[in-house]
Amino acid sequence: MNKSLLAAIILAVSPILVSPAAQASDNNSSEGKTHTLGYGAGWGSIKSEQFYRDSEDHSHDLYYYNYRLNKHWSINAEYVKGDSDGGFLDINLFPAGTDAYERVNYKAYALSLKGALQLSNRWSFYGKLGGHTYKTEFTDDVNTNYDDDGFDINAALGFEFRAYGGFGIGFEAGHIKMGDTEANTQGIYLSYAF
Repeated sequence: MNKSLLAAIILAVSPILVSPAAQASDNNSSEGKTHTLGYGAGWGSIKSEQFYRDSEDHSHDLYYYNYRLNKHWSINAEYVKGDSDGGFLDINLFPAGTDAYERVNYKAYALSLKGALQLSNRWSFYGKLGGHTYKTEFTDDVNTNYDDDGFDINAALGFEFRAYGGFGIGFEAGHIKMGDTEANTQGIYLSYAF
């Protein structure tokens, strides 16, 4: 399990265990607002059977729309794109004739169910679980050598602070599976609820 994801879980559960009375009242700043638009940027690692070793140099962007069903549940639609800056492998480690991909780019369109637990009237902890369509491209210095597309699962845990006026900021740790490629992500997200 990714150490960052484990740390996020521990941080999320600690306030609940220490202070169960910290559940939010109904006057949360998102109350009555059913739509949220957001953007996030982050970093992470990519693991793939196409590489000799994992990449620790990965960035991603995420654009999302969230439709709130009730106080605890919502539906999240996302567009995610990510890429690596290379550094996956040392070509000299491979025998002659072995494919050696240096970079990966991916795009995914995801639909997730999001469950939120209010920790106070401004802070919430959430988890998302869903599926997505994806396209990955593995390249060397010259061109695309291998690509893959399909449908797979994604999951995330995060914290969010919702300020007055509907603006919010959050941190999220996620896992995106794309066939034999997996991205572990962490990111900072800005949003506006209306």
